[in-house]
Amino acid sequence: MRKIGVVGPEQSVGRILEVAKTIDINIELVPFPYTDAHEPVDIMKINFHKVKGCLFSGSLPYMLAKEAFGTDENFAYCAFD
Repeated sequence: MRKIGVVGPEQSVGRILEVAKTIDINIELVPFPYTDAHEPVDIMKINFHKVKGCLFSGSLPYMLAKEAFGTDENFAYCAFD
């Protein structure tokens, strides 16, 4: 089973995990919550080897990670309205 990291504030990560429970997917979502907007890069540097890709809960952490890694391959983000 593929593992995808879910990166975002704890509330957003929880929301994504709850929605994912309602969908029949063959992917394990691994939560990586943070409390500071600059933590996603450090979280990914430490944990990226554990997952096949990352879903960020917003565009800011996605952009920070994209800049730090020099690519957005295997990165995606969702926006909450």
